[in-house]
Amino acid sequence: MLMMAVPANAQFKAGLTAGLNITSMYYGAGYSDMKTVTGEMKNQAGYHLGATAVYTIPKSIVGFDLSALYDHRSAKTDNSPVQSFKSQTIQIPLNVRVQFYDYAHITRFFVFAGPQLALNVGKKDQFIASNSSGKQELLWQPKSSTWSLNMGIGAMAMDHVQVKFGYNLQLGDIGDFERVNYTTGVTTHVCSNRSNSCQVSVTYFF
Repeated sequence: MLMMAVPANAQFKAGLTAGLNITSMYYGAGYSDMKTVTGEMKNQAGYHLGATAVYTIPKSIVGFDLSALYDHRSAKTDNSPVQSFKSQTIQIPLNVRVQFYDYAHITRFFVFAGPQLALNVGKKDQFIASNSSGKQELLWQPKSSTWSLNMGIGAMAMDHVQVKFGYNLQLGDIGDFERVNYTTGVTTHVCSNRSNSCQVSVTYFF
């Protein structure tokens, strides 16, 4: 039987967060052309860390959490030599959370959802591959900012330790692959890409 406990007072907590990203990269229609230069792209696990604050509305099971997280995601090519590109961003998620179960006033379970803004802090032009003559290169150019949607489930234990399992759904492209011809000076758009990820995080609130 589900039990909901309504907090008697407003609750504000702040703490430190760390977690893992398991990322899936998606590519546009030009990816088949890109593979002639790079081979297949393989995704890698990433991580995020930073600060989180939580506010619970007085006498309510509804609350909000706001974070500022450094987020690192990457993928690598399957060709030789292996090359990789990195997505390095500051992620700012704002989630609405609703508590749905309270176990003995020790562990509270909740669901959450909300938007997330990502600000690029990594390199703007990242080398991916070149042809045999070195006169053409494939570069990855990340967007300066992107939006995504968070959703998931979590638990708060003893009012100090929080664990969250979430899915981050990208709402647009995170970057573009461009082919640069140094002989002609022409840059050609190859394809765009986006990345969705499953995330596991732990937060300790002071």
